[in-house]
Amino acid sequence: MTNTEDWLAVVTRGQSARQIATRASIPTATFARQLASDSVSAENAVAIAVAYDASPLQALVAIGLLTEKQASLPTIRELLTSATDKELVDEVMDRLGKASGEDTAFDRPVVPIRPNVGAHTDDELEEVAFDAEVDHSEDTGDYHS
Repeated sequence: MTNTEDWLAVVTRGQSARQIATRASIPTATFARQLASDSVSAENAVAIAVAYDASPLQALVAIGLLTEKQASLPTIRELLTSATDKELVDEVMDRLGKASGEDTAFDRPVVPIRPNVGAHTDDELEEVAFDAEVDHSEDTGDYHS
């Protein structure tokens, strides 16, 4: 079997050339001739892939038009790794802007500062922050006395 025949057998689950041609809207005689000469056209390979919900890229690999490497798509991780810091920051800012609109939801903590305490208003948070300020001018640095 050739790569094309192997691919067709897997994608079509062993259907006949006539069934494949009909489902992919390819003239039966044309497909049979291409299959017999092991020269399925790129157009027909893609039509078969689409008809069977398979990858058109893998169809092009099966007929020898592309290599596996050429047909492979980068993973999300590879794409993120290749992005510059500016591109990443811009994307995050775009998403935050779209998600929040004019809201300032991203200006305060998502969860309460203290567990088991309800959310605080901005005024309450400022008051807590002000009360927490401590004068350290007389600290000796000796914490073991």
